[in-house]
Amino acid sequence: MRDVIASLFLVTIVGMTGCAGNTTKRHTELSPADPLAAFGDFPDSLFYGIYWNQPLNESQQSMHVNGFELVDSSGAWTFYNEEDSTSVIVPYESKVHSLKLVLRSKGYRTNQERLMTGFESAAITAAQSPEFSSFSFDLKNLDFKLTAFIQPDFIRLNFELEKHY
Repeated sequence: MRDVIASLFLVTIVGMTGCAGNTTKRHTELSPADPLAAFGDFPDSLFYGIYWNQPLNESQQSMHVNGFELVDSSGAWTFYNEEDSTSVIVPYESKVHSLKLVLRSKGYRTNQERLMTGFESAAITAAQSPEFSSFSFDLKNLDFKLTAFIQPDFIRLNFELEKHY
């Protein structure tokens, strides 16, 4: 099932971006300004290399490598990328069990439909409206939910681990 989901997401990415070539390079083939680049390995990786049950120090390294700075560590780690005004919030636990993103850049906002279509193609269930969408994912060893709150000035994504076994 996981391979089918990943294949469907890849087909959506290729179809939407017109990219061709080796699928193992799909992340690097996309322009850094393309919202799909940050989600290139979704659903295996949530955003720029952050994955479920990842130790927090590894997720912090992923954020730094991708231009994010730690701006707050009281209760949760909040990373901010000044270049595109993206915030990443990881609750302070030993491992990643939830993740919040606030996408403010024009690049994400003008491509939100492509982003939602990519999520929908990888989901087992999806419910969408112009302002709020909800997606459920069933991977080999875990289930998670993604909610998206879409506003003119930002897109807020909330990833929540529901079950892991």
